[in-house]
Amino acid sequence: MAHFYFLLGLGLIVLLALLRQIWRMALNWLYPPYRADNLLFNPAQRRLKTALEQAVGCDYRLYGRIRVADVIGLRGRLTRREQEQALARLDGLSFDFLLCTPESTALVGAIALLPNSHWPNDLLRQRRLRQICTAAALPLLCIEERDDYVIADLAAQIFTLLQTRWLGVMPNEKTMNAIKPTPAVVTNHDDWDDRPLIERCEPVLSIQHDAAEPEFKMNITLDIGDEIPRITAEKRHRWRS
Repeated sequence: MAHFYFLLGLGLIVLLALLRQIWRMALNWLYPPYRADNLLFNPAQRRLKTALEQAVGCDYRLYGRIRVADVIGLRGRLTRREQEQALARLDGLSFDFLLCTPESTALVGAIALLPNSHWPNDLLRQRRLRQICTAAALPLLCIEERDDYVIADLAAQIFTLLQTRWLGVMPNEKTMNAIKPTPAVVTNHDDWDDRPLIERCEPVLSIQHDAAEPEFKMNITLDIGDEIPRITAEKRHRWRS
């Protein structure tokens, strides 16, 4: 008799679990577990996006919230274990913004927004993102979260990003003071592998005139003497027949 009650209780437990599973499946069918976000960017990202658009103008395009795995791949000749480890490091990482050329969408650099929280997980994520971008030779510009951004400073940082990407050099302080803090002009050419050409900007040389310039004047009362031949002009009348 004890075995009967044991089997009966076990059957009831299985039946309740089955009914619960059927109920959850019915709820998921009637109410799917998906919900669309109202906004693509949070307030901090929107502020930075507005400032970046003013800094780059129409020369470049900004794309936001891109997964790192969508733009950074793996090199060849990796073992399966190495591939799994490399893909695991890319998991959960995303770029706040990507700077690309408008014609071919060639990658110029990545932009990461640094939050003010400074949580250990955020710091670990930033460190991992820097290491991955360095290994992939993709310049990464980290910008601290602020309420207001200086457009000229952002333009200068983006210009440095362009030099790091296409020239592989870092500009010195003298060069940064001489150039105009505006984004470079982008041109597309097949011979250059869709790489943007940075327009050379140099300071304009201006000369201040402290003294008055010489003027040419004629003195008709000056006697030049008989030694110098004079040139006379006669007015002739043309007769009409």
